[in-house]
Amino acid sequence: MAVYNVYEDPQLLFRHLTDEKPTHDPFYMHIHDQYEILYFIGGAASCTVETATYPLLPDTMILIRPMESHCITILAQEPYERYTINFSEELLDNIDPTHKLLAPFNDRPLGEQNVYCASDFTIHPQKLLSAMQTPDSTKGDRLTVTAYLFALLHEINRAFTRKKSDPIPPPREVVGRRSRRLHQRASVRPAVGANDRRRSVCQRVATQPTV
Repeated sequence: MAVYNVYEDPQLLFRHLTDEKPTHDPFYMHIHDQYEILYFIGGAASCTVETATYPLLPDTMILIRPMESHCITILAQEPYERYTINFSEELLDNIDPTHKLLAPFNDRPLGEQNVYCASDFTIHPQKLLSAMQTPDSTKGDRLTVTAYLFALLHEINRAFTRKKSDPIPPPREVVGRRSRRLHQRASVRPAVGANDRRRSVCQRVATQPTV
């Protein structure tokens, strides 16, 4: 695995990385207690969130909230490049105490409206993600990552607001039933997020974020 840039503390994990020859082994259905943004740059993969499966094309963004089960499916051994950001709700407490920026994650049913593409935004997300990286170093810094993360969350929130007023569902959102994999990997437990008491399909809580 090639790691281009990473920053990590208890509230925040930012990574830009590539698997040159990805396999299915590291990718399993799981949940965790932080919010997650996956930005797909290249490769051959799909992302399943609950029972919805989204094809990953270049410049696809997937939003995942705490306790929302998800996994990546590798479709071919092509280099799998992506940005991932995992962050806690507490990270926003000072700048956004009412957590309005988390509406795109929380104000929707589990496993629905997870996907965005670059054309949904007024600022290309990869510009903001690239700006989070520290030049000439693989180790990021908190100030840079958080500054551009808040800008990214603002862009996502604007896109979410526009989508709510659009009666046409996103064409890149493809729902698929992956019963065999889900029954093999997971059992049912209640989701415990403050904004949704529906049941998640996955009981496994991962100690590591989506890779």
